[in-house]
Amino acid sequence: MEKIAKEYRVSFLRVLLLLSALISLSVLSAISLRAAVWYEVLTAIGFVIVFSIGILFATLLLSFPNGKVRKQFGFSAISKATTNGFAMLFPFAVLALITDLIFQWNATQAITCAAIFTCISVAAGDLMNLGGKRTVNLIFSFLASVMFIALYMGLIMGAKIILSQI
Repeated sequence: MEKIAKEYRVSFLRVLLLLSALISLSVLSAISLRAAVWYEVLTAIGFVIVFSIGILFATLLLSFPNGKVRKQFGFSAISKATTNGFAMLFPFAVLALITDLIFQWNATQAITCAAIFTCISVAAGDLMNLGGKRTVNLIFSFLASVMFIALYMGLIMGAKIILSQI
């Protein structure tokens, strides 16, 4: 098995950016519900779990069309490309913080959906650079994005429904 190129390694800084963005977007998404503090804390934890499941799901879904990459570099290349792609959450988290805290716009959900789509597309682009097929990666990245966004928006809708019943 060949070694993966340097740019496809996951650095500590990228993981730190990913985790800080994930937590920031989770907290902002929970705060956007405008509920009691205990409910926002529980919902923020739910968002962290949903983001983690979504990233794992996106990694698995992107591994299907990239059999050539898996054979040549191993599954770790797909995992690293996805992690590197999701490091792109950080600029979106900063944007969400600015719009929510400074401008008082409640745009966190829209920004998060755009971030999810962008991150999965960046990961698919990295996999194409490693030898994955272009068209199939575009289709699978679109499917992974739609499913991840549906999971995220489903949690928001479920939280709002539960909140209306309390």
